[in-house]
Amino acid sequence: MIDMQAHLLFITNRIVQLYNESNKLRGITAFWREDDETACLGFYLDGPVSDEDIEDASDLATGIISHFPEGFLEEEFFRLDYPQPLPESPFWGYRRPDSDPESIKPG
Repeated sequence: MIDMQAHLLFITNRIVQLYNESNKLRGITAFWREDDETACLGFYLDGPVSDEDIEDASDLATGIISHFPEGFLEEEFFRLDYPQPLPESPFWGYRRPDSDPESIKPG
């Protein structure tokens, strides 16, 4: 049996790596809600969130949910300007390198 949460995190990261063109996307949380088979995606964006930003993020969400043919989708959008830290979460599907403390190496 597939671990849907792990699969969602993997697919989220893969889709962002392949298709993201926005430099405003700082991170995406991806939580699989088992009871109603819903992928809950939270998009964290740097700067004011425009309609174009929402459309770009929704395009990524479409690519993500397409890997879950029986799944549903919930999207949320948050403005969180750099250098404010992203919130603690075990559900990060993607974090922009400058927002990921594990990727910042001491000089």
